[in-house]
Amino acid sequence: MPSQVHVDLDQVLDVALRGVRRASMFMGFGVNAALSPECKNYQLTDITKIQLLPNGISTESLAEAKAEFRLWIEANGFRELIETFIAYLDAVHLACLKFSVGKGKMSSKQIAADQALFAGQGFPNKLNVLEQRFHLSSKQRNHLISLNGARNVFTHRLSIVQKRDLNAGGVMRVSWVGPSFYIQESSGQRHPLSDVVAQGKSFPEETSLVMQLQVRERLFKIGDRMEFSSIDLAEICLFISNEAKAISKSLVEHAKASGIEIHTK
Repeated sequence: MPSQVHVDLDQVLDVALRGVRRASMFMGFGVNAALSPECKNYQLTDITKIQLLPNGISTESLAEAKAEFRLWIEANGFRELIETFIAYLDAVHLACLKFSVGKGKMSSKQIAADQALFAGQGFPNKLNVLEQRFHLSSKQRNHLISLNGARNVFTHRLSIVQKRDLNAGGVMRVSWVGPSFYIQESSGQRHPLSDVVAQGKSFPEETSLVMQLQVRERLFKIGDRMEFSSIDLAEICLFISNEAKAISKSLVEHAKASGIEIHTK
C-alpha cells in the first residue's frame, strides 16, 4: 500500500549549492592571499616558544611557500566540490527511493539497504545507477568525471599527474563548460570582451554583449603539477552549480512522471 512521504527538493539541491559556495569562497580567500604581496605573515602565533618556523625567511622561500599554499588551497577546494557533489548524488538517490516507497513499489525497510549500497559506489557508478534505475542522466557526465579525476590527483597524488591518470592518448584531460563573453557588432562580428577591455577598443556604432557557453579543456602530461587559474576555478564552481541544478530539474520531472505530487513554495 502506498505510503505518505515528504521530500524537500530545495533542501536536496542545497546540499550541492552549499558546498559550491563554500569551495568558491574559501578558494577565493586562499588564492587571493597567495597572490597578494601584502600577505607575508605565516606564523600561527607571536609566541616564539611555540613557533615551528623561523621569522624573516627569504623572499624566494616565501614566494615558493605561497605557490605551494595556492596548490594546497586548490586541492582542498576540489575535494570540497566533488565530495559535496557526491553527497548531493546520495541525497538525490535517497529522494528517488522515497518516491518509490510513496508509490508502494518498495518498503521503507528496503531504503536503508539500497542507500547503503549506493553510498559505497564510486563517483562514475553513482551516475550510472541514477541513469539506469531512475533515468536521471547527466549531459555533462564526461566533464564531471574528468573533474573527479582532477580531485584524485590533488588529493591522493600531491598534485602530480601519474600514469594511472592518463587516458588512451597519453595525457590527462580535465574539462568543463564555461561562459565566454563577446562584444557583438550589428554585422554579427564578435570580439572577445577581454580583448576589448585590454585594448581599450571602441566601436562607432551600437554593440551588444553576448554570452556563449564553451567547453574548456586543460591537458596534463605525466609528472605535471596540476594547477588552474583563478578564472578556471570560478568557472568550475559555476559548472558544478549549474549541473546540480540540471539534475535537480530532472529529479522533479522523475517525480512527476512517477505520479508524485509536487508542492512548490
